[in-house]
Amino acid sequence: MRDTNDIVFPAHPAPPVAAIALLCAVALCSGASIAGAPPPAGWHPDDALAFGPSMGAAQAPDLGWVVAPGAELTYSHRLHTPLYFWLSAGARLFADSEDVSCFPYAETGLSFLVFTVGLGYGHGFGDDRAPRDELHGFVGVSIPLYTPRRGRLLFVEPYYRPTGALTPARYAVHELGAMLKWLWMLRPGYSTDEEAIRSSP
Repeated sequence: MRDTNDIVFPAHPAPPVAAIALLCAVALCSGASIAGAPPPAGWHPDDALAFGPSMGAAQAPDLGWVVAPGAELTYSHRLHTPLYFWLSAGARLFADSEDVSCFPYAETGLSFLVFTVGLGYGHGFGDDRAPRDELHGFVGVSIPLYTPRRGRLLFVEPYYRPTGALTPARYAVHELGAMLKWLWMLRPGYSTDEEAIRSSP
């Protein structure tokens, strides 16, 4: 059995520190006018689906910097406004001038206000330089862009995904990017005002 404590995360903290600082700055700029997230904008469905593409850049010891496009489907369930539990399935590519690798993955985590955190597992196919098995974290900030009506929402989510490669070698991968997602409400919840009225004595 492999000991995941042997995963080599970066000796230089600059990439994750810079990424987290950037996400916090985005959250401060966008969060003041948002009543909840995701889905934000003052309405809180009990269940929702979101789907969309992503574009990022990743850095790994054997690969250098690579382009990392992808796509993701996310199911979210409201635990208690504004706290959500979510599950995601997706795939992303690591592409450089030499080769392309594909990484199907699954993630789960929590969203609170504009902040999203989670953990995931992925398996790589393709380029021999890329990791085969990997565990990763996820930190994101959801920013609403367009709400045509209640129950539909377009939002962007800048993210940082630190990854610990398990095989063929143990090393760290840093990924920074943004997702553009369209959200559909599956089961309506109460709006902020309705919930305040129902909870009042």
